[in-house]
Amino acid sequence: MDDLTNEQKLILDECRVLLKEHRQLCEESERTGINNDNETDELYSRYWHLIHDNFDMELLKKTERRAGHGSFMEPEYIDTLIEVIKEQPKKICTYRGYELIRGIDCWGNISYAPYKNGRQYGDVFDGYDDESAVEAFIKAIDDDPGDPDFML
Repeated sequence: MDDLTNEQKLILDECRVLLKEHRQLCEESERTGINNDNETDELYSRYWHLIHDNFDMELLKKTERRAGHGSFMEPEYIDTLIEVIKEQPKKICTYRGYELIRGIDCWGNISYAPYKNGRQYGDVFDGYDDESAVEAFIKAIDDDPGDPDFML
């Protein structure tokens, strides 16, 4: 869960606990015939609110498309949500008014794009890792601050 914030990690850990408790209550209900609807409904509601109150709807839509309809109450849903979060573009460096954004290209490779004033400023380039991409990014800006060449 490297690219997740500590808050996201805590929320998703709590979601896993709620899923486990929900599953145990459902299994107990099937085994004993005792109606646990109130308890399972409460767990579902807490889980639903944790997910929907803390994660962007676009992320959740992508997660459902990838995990499959009906997987919301399955551990695989959380695993897929983590994958989707990790794939989201992330700002890794700001330097002299430019931003370096890391993303995943259509082939699943890590790529980097320079931005200025919220718009992509140059072509996307590949880097071995964040550190080498940041070095090349800063060097391009320092070499020509007025119009850096990000063809790295």
